[in-house]
Amino acid sequence: MNSTNPFFKRISPFLFPISLGVLSYISKILTLSLVTFIVLASKSRFAQISEVVKDHQITSSALAALIIVSVLMVSKPLSQTKIYDLFPKDFLSKSPYYLLSGVTLGLIFILTLVFFKQLNYWGVLVRPEEYLEFFVSLLFRFFILSSFLFCEEFILREKFLSPLKIQVQKKPHPFAWSTLIMVTVALSQVLIRSIQFDLSFIEAGSLFLMSIALSSFFLRVGSFFPGALFLIGFYSFSHIIASAPFFGSEYAGVFIIKPQYLISRLSGGAGGPLSSAVFLAITLFFALRFYLNLWFKKAL
Repeated sequence: MNSTNPFFKRISPFLFPISLGVLSYISKILTLSLVTFIVLASKSRFAQISEVVKDHQITSSALAALIIVSVLMVSKPLSQTKIYDLFPKDFLSKSPYYLLSGVTLGLIFILTLVFFKQLNYWGVLVRPEEYLEFFVSLLFRFFILSSFLFCEEFILREKFLSPLKIQVQKKPHPFAWSTLIMVTVALSQVLIRSIQFDLSFIEAGSLFLMSIALSSFFLRVGSFFPGALFLIGFYSFSHIIASAPFFGSEYAGVFIIKPQYLISRLSGGAGGPLSSAVFLAITLFFALRFYLNLWFKKAL
């Protein structure tokens, strides 16, 4: 956003995560209200409300992020957001690589837990007579999940982190300041995600570390696009293909894979592999790797 007011320039990046958090909360409340009305009107069990709301948490969160990005695209000249800010000119040629990188990590992650008997493979869910309906459901889930991840990354990295990076470039210790703003972005993302979903302690830790990794990578390459596509590939495989819960939101994907133990820090238990200590270790590895690469191989 453009403004000649120095104070506004300093605080304007913080308006984006605040807006995302507020809209996510409003969207969640509206979803809860609508589901409650429908459940009570249909005289269904009241206990179904929580289950139905969880099924639509990703949709309500994606809607909030899409609204913000849409407003940025149409509010000219107040916002200078262009289509190339969302999709770089070479996105068609680069997208498969970033997506496959995420899918590969998801595949290795799930197969490793299956190999060490922390997860059980129960078979394929889809039946021949349901191919079309299942495929449409799969595409819709992918669109919602990818829209949510892509728009959230754009807001937090491109609109929140990037302006803060510009502000600290002239500081005496740019790396220390960059670390501070990366931690600020990570904490903001954890807070927003806790509004959108019910986070466990391990999920919050994994999300924090993943945010540090993505921010470090963003500051090194200068684009949110690779990180967003990587996340889409990873979560699409683990959640949509392998049926792993996404921050408590469950989906019956292509393959049915369930935990060996309902309570297990190693596999995540009933919370799914994305709330496991293994996933926490993976995010720690990537956070350290990209942070150290940023520190030693590129000056801001």
